[in-house]
Amino acid sequence: MEPACWAGRAPRIRRVAASPPRLAAGTTGRVVGPLGVTIPFRVTAVDEARRSWSWRVSVGPLTVALDHGVQDRPGGSRTWLRIDAPLPVAVGYLSVAQLGL
Repeated sequence: MEPACWAGRAPRIRRVAASPPRLAAGTTGRVVGPLGVTIPFRVTAVDEARRSWSWRVSVGPLTVALDHGVQDRPGGSRTWLRIDAPLPVAVGYLSVAQLGL
């Protein structure tokens, strides 16, 4: 729930600038990826009790919607991700997302 921590969990993220520092619907910011590529985002929903949140990233005319969540499981936890994007983008993101998940 703290964007500043994302870089420690996702190998493709170098740093995140967000306001406010804790996720809430309406939070905006920028994710900095490899080679300094910067992508703006907006958080669209947060449910801390269910440990889930949704956000949208935009690059030019392309917008990608992502839903994330964590569920408790015996002996640990399970994470999930849903992505709404054009097929080539979704397929390309799959291997990158698996590293983070």
